[in-house]
Amino acid sequence: MATVKQTLDLSVDITGWSASSIRRLRDYVQHFTPEAEEHPSPTIQETDTGKTRSRAAGWTRSTVDEAIKRLKAAGGWEQAIAITTALANRGFVTRQEIEKDRAEGRQLRGFTRPVKRIMGQMKDDGLLAANAEALLKAHYVGSSSTADGFELPDEVKKLYGFPTAEQKGVADGTD
Repeated sequence: MATVKQTLDLSVDITGWSASSIRRLRDYVQHFTPEAEEHPSPTIQETDTGKTRSRAAGWTRSTVDEAIKRLKAAGGWEQAIAITTALANRGFVTRQEIEKDRAEGRQLRGFTRPVKRIMGQMKDDGLLAANAEALLKAHYVGSSSTADGFELPDEVKKLYGFPTAEQKGVADGTD
């Protein structure tokens, strides 16, 4: 008499799990040993059904909101305000807008570091694709070494219906 192969498809909702928790679960499943030694260990066939994880560059309105929320929680209020201001100003915030609420003489060197740190956490948590562009990047005019402001990446500008650098080039003939 032939043995009938039995399988079990197990689905676990990992929404909100940290990257380390997901790794621990995978490790547990891969190294699980059934009570009867004659059975092979299970294998993992991963499927990525999360909409945010399947995006090529990763930015959605919800991931932008999550980044702002995490920045505030981590004390990055200035960066969260800069991103929110840029969202209200077609994807750009001027140096003057940021400096008006800062202590006199305080420089903007390293201003985007908290944003990059939060992005790294979001990537580790599987909320943001590894190749996502920086959410806030310094903008320079000409060969100046001083940023005149900060801008959102084109992918985020498109989400909110703002013109991108490519569209501006076509519109003003600099393409």
